[in-house]
Amino acid sequence: SPHDVRRSGATTLTGRYGVTRFVVGLVLGHTPSEGAAVTGVYDRHTYLPEKRSALAAWAGHLTGSTKPVAENADGSLDASAAASASEIEAAKARALRLVAQGDLHHAVVSLCMDMARRPEVASSHMDILAKAGLQLARDGLKVEIERWISGFR
Repeated sequence: SPHDVRRSGATTLTGRYGVTRFVVGLVLGHTPSEGAAVTGVYDRHTYLPEKRSALAAWAGHLTGSTKPVAENADGSLDASAAASASEIEAAKARALRLVAQGDLHHAVVSLCMDMARRPEVASSHMDILAKAGLQLARDGLKVEIERWISGFR
């Protein structure tokens, strides 16, 4: 049934491709459960790049494509990009630039989305880290967020 496809997609995206439950929930059209009443009002980001990346991974899974799917800085898909330490450093640099601009929430979300694309990062681990980072952003703790970002490797 269609619901079975949704369940299989959600399970595959989180288990095999490391997509966070948050993004899978958005792809499925669910409202985030924690803090949705408050954050939904303030968070106007559409998460389109993150959802696009998740759906591209699902499409690759369904078609049997073995090439990893990643996003370019402009949001377009690049099927040949390989995850590397320099990509992590670039993601951290982007997040730190956002912190410097005062956009703490976007800095946390940006880094979490970049890290969640890495196959070696467990989605359950990323969920815990994301909650911690978002709490720091809510509290406006700029220095602590910079430390949190620097801790990623």
